[in-house]
Parts: sequence; C-alpha cells; structure tokens
Amino acid sequence: MAAIGDVFSACGEQIANDAYQTIQPAASHEAAIHNIYFEDDIEIEWYDGTYTVAFDAVTGKGVYPCYGSHVTNSIYIRVKNVGGEAHSIGFDGVYTKVA
Repeated sequence: MAAIGDVFSACGEQIANDAYQTIQPAASHEAAIHNIYFEDDIEIEWYDGTYTVAFDAVTGKGVYPCYGSHVTNSIYIRVKNVGGEAHSIGFDGVYTKVA
C-alpha cells in the first residue's frame, strides 16, 4: 500500500498511436505529478471519464514539467500519443493522499 510521499510513477510502457497513457491513482488516492516523459509527439488533457480539457501539445521527444498538477481517481491526466507509431510515455510524481 502506498504512503503519503511515496513515488507515483510509470515508465517504459509502449503506447499505440492515438492511444493514451492514463495518469490516474487508485480510488481514494491523490497524487501530485511532477513530470511527463515521452519519445515523440503528444497531446495532454484533463479528463473525468466524460469531459476532456485539452491543455497542451508537444512536438518531438522530451520531458513536460507539470509543476505539481494534482490528480485523483476521478479527475486525472491523459497523455495521447500522436507521434504516428507506438512509443513510450512515462511520468513521475508523489502521493499526497492515500486511503
């Protein structure tokens, strides 16, 4: 079980073109996201399962600083791979609330 301050991260998962890396903690958990890592073009959005707020797009590979964006199980970040083929998308942050 996670504790407050533990790392919340994922790395290396291959995401198909036009598919998403979902940055969503488990139910009753919250996290602050610090960075998103990507190998090619991405689009970043807030998502609640119904509504989408697309807030940025990045061309090329790199790291996107999230400046402590907070996510919950019901409102979270999705990173869409728009690079034309499968590539890795990862992220890091810390838990700020756990069940």
